[in-house]
Amino acid sequence: MMDDKQTLKDKIIEIEGTCISVSQFPDSIYHYTDVNGVYNIINNKCFWLTKSDFLNDERELVYFYDILKNVLEENKFSNINFDFVGWLRAIAHDKLKNTFILSFSTDKDSLPLWEMYANGKGYNIGMQCEQVSDEFWDENIFITNAKNQKIYMTRKNDTGQFCGVSKFVIYDDKIQKDRVKELLDGIDLSIEFIRRYKEDTSACNLVRALECRIASEFINCMMLFKDKSFSYEREFRIVYNIINCDELDIVKYRIKNDIIVPYIELGFEDVIIKSIRLSPRLKNDTLAVKGLNSFIDTINMENTSNIEVLFSQSSIR
Repeated sequence: MMDDKQTLKDKIIEIEGTCISVSQFPDSIYHYTDVNGVYNIINNKCFWLTKSDFLNDERELVYFYDILKNVLEENKFSNINFDFVGWLRAIAHDKLKNTFILSFSTDKDSLPLWEMYANGKGYNIGMQCEQVSDEFWDENIFITNAKNQKIYMTRKNDTGQFCGVSKFVIYDDKIQKDRVKELLDGIDLSIEFIRRYKEDTSACNLVRALECRIASEFINCMMLFKDKSFSYEREFRIVYNIINCDELDIVKYRIKNDIIVPYIELGFEDVIIKSIRLSPRLKNDTLAVKGLNSFIDTINMENTSNIEVLFSQSSIR
């Protein structure tokens, strides 16, 4: 353990700095969905973000905690033991109550994804990731409440209502473990600092704030870590934690696979969709192609947009 007070604090600050690093964005992202999804998204200019604990892979959180436990078993920390897992679970339970996720893929024509969504009879919506980011910074993105009023997500986020992350899902367990170890090191060092220098109130308050940010990054990892068996998805996620969900009255409900699923609507002032691609089972369906082309032509004329209709190059027997 480092003896020098400033060096110790600098190391904590360095680890905390990795929690606010600039994300890397792909050029294009694709959202796979069925006919109802593609119609509603285009017609209403909004996406549905699903509540985090209603995702397709119910083992995601279990997987993250397995990684966390492995790192704790494989490394020694001066001030952290397995009690940390219980502490983090309590924090996560509170945070994840109001966390919503929208999933994309960087694969524009994935046979497994075509089959996973609507048995191959679906579509994918293509967008340029940079334009999505621009819409956010131009304050053209909003969430609608139960009365369909728009609550804009300002770039300054002055109210602190919306905490989000947009990143690639991580499938490599070595990268996952390295990241968890780094964050645990940050927590461990912060506990050590406060133990050693508790008389320095100002410095300890700063370190506690850094520690809180590092702990919050664990929640992001929960949302971004998946088992390598899912790597074919090449997933890019937009995740939002809404601080006062109930007060804003923004949670809505839909039926999916005989389950009532909570979601929020993320709307855009402008049409940001660049393409709609038909799946392998639909590309030879004359009525499906005709209907989509007619619908998109209408949308393009009404919104002066330029959505392109494309076809999957994959084949299904």
